[in-house]
Amino acid sequence: HGFDATFDGVSFIDQNHAIVKGSTDTSDIILATRDGGTTWQSVLEVNADELGAVEFIDAFNGAALGAHGTLFITSDGGESWKEFEIEATGWGNDIEFIPGDASQVWFTDYENLFYSSDYGKNWESMDVVEGDIKGRDIVFVDDEHGWLICEDALYYTNNNGGIITDVSENQYEELSKEIYLSQNYPNPFNPSTKIEFSISDIADVNLIVLNS
Repeated sequence: HGFDATFDGVSFIDQNHAIVKGSTDTSDIILATRDGGTTWQSVLEVNADELGAVEFIDAFNGAALGAHGTLFITSDGGESWKEFEIEATGWGNDIEFIPGDASQVWFTDYENLFYSSDYGKNWESMDVVEGDIKGRDIVFVDDEHGWLICEDALYYTNNNGGIITDVSENQYEELSKEIYLSQNYPNPFNPSTKIEFSISDIADVNLIVLNS
C-alpha cells in the first residue's frame, strides 16, 4: 500500500470500495480504495490517538469519530469531510447510520446517546437511563429495529430509530420476581388458546396441558 502505518481494521463496502483505519507515530489515518484494494488513497488524517470508530453506509456516505465529540462526515467517499461538534463528555465509542438513510445517525460515548436526523448537523441527547449509559456499540438491522449495547445492559428500539421512547432494557433484565400461571384464554378453546406465565429466572420451561 505504500503507507508506513499500523492498521487495525478494514471494512469492505462492496467488491470495489473499502476503508482502512490506521495510525503512524504522529497521526491517525483513514485509507480508501475504489478498485478492490489495488490502490489506496489517504482520505482523512488527524493527530495521533484522536480517531475512533469509522462507519460507512455505502461507497459515498461515511463518518469518523474524533476526540471528545468531534465528528467527521463525508458524502463523497472521503474526498471531502465536514467537521461537527457533539456535546459529548468523553470519547466516542460507536457511530451507526440507519440502513438506507445516511441522514439519520446515532452516536454513543461512555456516558450519552445522541441522534441526528440531518446528516450530523444537529444532535439531540437521548435520555435512556439515569446516569451513564456505558455505551459500547450500536447496531441497526433496518430502518426500525436497533440495539444499543452497553457494559451492563442491552437496549432495543422498534420505532424507526428516530424516537428513543420505546427503547427498554433487555427482556432478561425485566424478569418478574414472581412465579405465576394465568388462566388460558379463550376458555374453552378450539382449536387454540393462549396461556401467560412468568418465572423469576432464566430457564427452560415445559408446559403440559392435560385433558381432564
